[in-house]
Amino acid sequence: MGEVRVRQCGVVLVGVFALGLVWLVAVGDVARYLAPRFSWLLIAAGVVLFGAAIVARADRPVPRMAWLLLVPLALVWLAQPHQLGSTVAQNHAGARQPAASELRGKSAFAPLGETAGIRELNVRAHLEPENIAGKKVTVRGFAVRAEDGWRLTRFTISCCAADAMAYSVRLDTNAALSEDAWYEVTGAVSPGQEPVLAVAASRDISAIGVPEDPYEH
Repeated sequence: MGEVRVRQCGVVLVGVFALGLVWLVAVGDVARYLAPRFSWLLIAAGVVLFGAAIVARADRPVPRMAWLLLVPLALVWLAQPHQLGSTVAQNHAGARQPAASELRGKSAFAPLGETAGIRELNVRAHLEPENIAGKKVTVRGFAVRAEDGWRLTRFTISCCAADAMAYSVRLDTNAALSEDAWYEVTGAVSPGQEPVLAVAASRDISAIGVPEDPYEH
């Protein structure tokens, strides 16, 4: 009887783990771990595992390794990671240069819109500096203090937070900002080794809340 109960617990554990995967997507926390385009993989895995738990029979052996599913569950529920911030960004010394793979096939762009991603500005600054120079644009990111002033920074992730890369624009402003606080900034673009936003007035800098998805993709 005791062995059957152990097997039943193993089946329940698999089901709970499956629900945990779907829960990550449902509450929007998946962005802490994965790029949103991979959400369907978590949902598919959760559905398959939950289905397996439903049809499983308690009188069949359950691998002892199933108990290791408690480890990721505990990490997800008890130690959720904070978003990447200024401390990590400062470890990316200097301006982040777009890789060749990012530039390949992007010889032509649509006109720069009123809003843009920070990574987009960095890529455009290398490929079409003459087309974006002086353009007025609004970007959103968190403030990072540097020796020569403030940077507005945002991380880009391709797959998961482990491959995050920081992109920044330097702010040409005397405004007093708070490190790691999020801002919406409007300014004129000055392309170069690192894009610069010339901010005309303090009203062009607005404090905002942390976006639901703090990363660019």
